[in-house]
Amino acid sequence: MTVAPVVPISSRVDGGSRSPPVKNSLPSPKSYVVSTLAGGDNDSGSLASFCTLAGIALGPNGNLYVTDIGNHTIFEVDAEGAIRIYAGQGNRSCWSNPVIVKTETADCKRATFDRPSGIAVDMAANVYVSEVHGHVIREIEPAPCRVSTLAGKRDEAGDSDGSGSAAKFNGPMGLAAMPLH
Repeated sequence: MTVAPVVPISSRVDGGSRSPPVKNSLPSPKSYVVSTLAGGDNDSGSLASFCTLAGIALGPNGNLYVTDIGNHTIFEVDAEGAIRIYAGQGNRSCWSNPVIVKTETADCKRATFDRPSGIAVDMAANVYVSEVHGHVIREIEPAPCRVSTLAGKRDEAGDSDGSGSAAKFNGPMGLAAMPLH
């Protein structure tokens, strides 16, 4: 894929008067290579099967953390492309609506998510996930791997400021984490 930068072809000069169009010399386009790191037909590397990826975040260890909204699962992809279920039960039936026994706090393998979407990772490798249908923000602590509800109350949509379960969200999607020094 070749991408060319966008540059203006005219500019304003002296007192706001408009100068005639000027043809700028464009820098040489750069070439980029796009390749598949993970995704395909089974559980390993470029052949791993995703349903509907919704969010992606880079962790301090160099691994990618990915929300799969259709599989109700959080995946981890290492630098070599090896993929594993990081948290959730790995529903392998894309966009099915399994009966989810919703957990507030559980180890990563037993935790359940209801349409995980946004994802962010802090410098301590804590992963934060928004649940669109659960109306909550979840926190995944890395060692031992444990999932808990950080803000909101499962299945209670709303729009109230507050701490913990007093906060209310209505289908939260995106997240961002600031690096802490």
